[in-house]
Amino acid sequence: MQAKAFGRKLLGALTEAFGKTILGTGFFHADPHPGNVFVLDDGRIGLIDFGQVKQVRIAAIYIYIYIYMYIYVYIYREREGYNP
Repeated sequence: MQAKAFGRKLLGALTEAFGKTILGTGFFHADPHPGNVFVLDDGRIGLIDFGQVKQVRIAAIYIYIYIYMYIYVYIYREREGYNP
């Protein structure tokens, strides 16, 4: 059970980190394998080896934001039992 909770926390932290870099800067780490991800003692995520970085066009960023918002609303509605 503890491993599952850690996995969910890790996934959330990675999603937040990649979301901030893609949506906030337009750049993203193009080589995100386990050897490039560290979990620090305080639970924060450390990313290393930015040798492969890609840039996303602003139009694509807006599309990603729209998709993320749609997914978030859909998941929230499902979780809360919302059905208009």
